[in-house]
Amino acid sequence: MTKTEHYDLPQWEPTDRVLREDFNAAMRSIESAIPRIAFGTYVGTGTCRTVYTSLEIGFAPKFILVLNEGGSRFIRALSGTSRVGIATSSNSAYFCNLEWTETGLRWINTDSNEAGDQLNQTDMTYRWLAIG
Repeated sequence: MTKTEHYDLPQWEPTDRVLREDFNAAMRSIESAIPRIAFGTYVGTGTCRTVYTSLEIGFAPKFILVLNEGGSRFIRALSGTSRVGIATSSNSAYFCNLEWTETGLRWINTDSNEAGDQLNQTDMTYRWLAIG
């Protein structure tokens, strides 16, 4: 049996015995190398400034993108980023403090009294993408 170059996965010859341990190790290697991806939507509640907006993903994200309808306001951030500007179509920016969790992300905007500047405008649908 030989191994692949990048992930050290087994490659059996026709005469090799396939062993359960080799097969299980290969599956673990594949699973650990593939990033988790999730996406979805949420509807804004209108809270801001004193209440966090939370996104429960089910795993610790390494990258997150959140967009409002039309994409005029959004957050994009890498894991570990603690403060990020909300990009707006009017070229103004409001900053949100981010808190990364084992199951998602939460953020709060203490600079603005507008829920849209925290990506939480009442009844607006937001789209998100997470990679972990």
